[in-house]
Amino acid sequence: MTQQLPPGWALTEVGNICKVEYGKGLSKKQRVETGAVEVYGSAGLSGYHNETLIDEPVVIVGRKGNAGMVWVTQGPSWPIDTTYFLRPPQGISAKYLSLQLGHLDLVEKNSSTTIPSLRRPDLEATKIALAPSSEQERIITAIEEHFSRIDAAESATQAALAKLDTLRRTILTAAFSGHLVEPLNSHRTPDGLPEDWLWARVGDLCKVEYGKGLSEKLRVESGHVEVYGSAGPSGYHDMPLVNEPVVVIGRKGNAGMTWLTGGPSWPIDTTYFLRPPTGLSPKYFSLQLGYLNLVNKDSSTTIPSLRRPDLEATQIILAPSAEQKRIVAAIEEHFSRIDAAKTSFERCLHRCGVLRRSVLAAAFSGRLVEQDPNDEPASVLLERIAAEQPKRRTRRKSA
Repeated sequence: MTQQLPPGWALTEVGNICKVEYGKGLSKKQRVETGAVEVYGSAGLSGYHNETLIDEPVVIVGRKGNAGMVWVTQGPSWPIDTTYFLRPPQGISAKYLSLQLGHLDLVEKNSSTTIPSLRRPDLEATKIALAPSSEQERIITAIEEHFSRIDAAESATQAALAKLDTLRRTILTAAFSGHLVEPLNSHRTPDGLPEDWLWARVGDLCKVEYGKGLSEKLRVESGHVEVYGSAGPSGYHDMPLVNEPVVVIGRKGNAGMTWLTGGPSWPIDTTYFLRPPTGLSPKYFSLQLGYLNLVNKDSSTTIPSLRRPDLEATQIILAPSAEQKRIVAAIEEHFSRIDAAKTSFERCLHRCGVLRRSVLAAAFSGRLVEQDPNDEPASVLLERIAAEQPKRRTRRKSA
């Protein structure tokens, strides 16, 4: 933090204003979940208890796991042993301190390469910009006002994204019931399908084939052949297992997920693959299998898996070949608009995150609210805190 601070502000270290204390272990078996006391771990609120470790509002900082994450309590709480907690002295708002520590991204001080952790000396040495007490409250009010607007924008955007997923599903429903494009045969059967559309079992249309193992060590990543696992493309090789476009379906892991290859490929042994017969559009076939949500046929309670007989018995709706092409074209046209809208909404979410950080940057550089020359300078507050620290330690030892 090298920027020049406004008049009345002071730059200080966390350790100069409060003691960094360790949370205390409290296993899930020991907790009383019907209690009213919030239990905090490094990921935030993790349960409840009927006893308190701390009675006053404190700032909680993740020590292990979610190292550097920051939370603020409003009353009695129990921070567990994966956290530190700070008791802000009089004159320093717990909310102000928590917002600034969160803005400083303490996770960068992670000192472990295995379990993410934050060292106590690093937290104590963290520098914060301390505003006068009265200005702290004005800053918090301004931040919360801006954040409420950002929260509303994020909520509306998330809702819109969810509606896009619903719309995508609705388009597929219309497509495979003969309602997305005008069918060539306007007469319909009692179940609502055009008369020249048919039901067919996957196993009657094509053979369900197993992919073949290809470890990462055996792959040639400079090759041009895509390797497919149950989660989709997973690398490259220089030789294909299959030359023509095929529908790849997750067999284990991401069971039921469906992918269409564009040419030569290598589906590995966590997948099945299907070679669509003449007259069946590979894209039409893959879109419908994906729409049928084959993951619901998961037959395992441990590793999600899809049984070959279940896939073979899956029924799809066959439209005439000419209509398949029209249906695919209509789906792709609608999906391209949905994808464009999704990209726009995702950019909006990104901008909300940027704006949130900008508000905090302005707040803790003195640019979010106006300064009042009548406010007591933060330097005076720091002097009072320094004078009070020995007294606080004495009171805690005698308690």
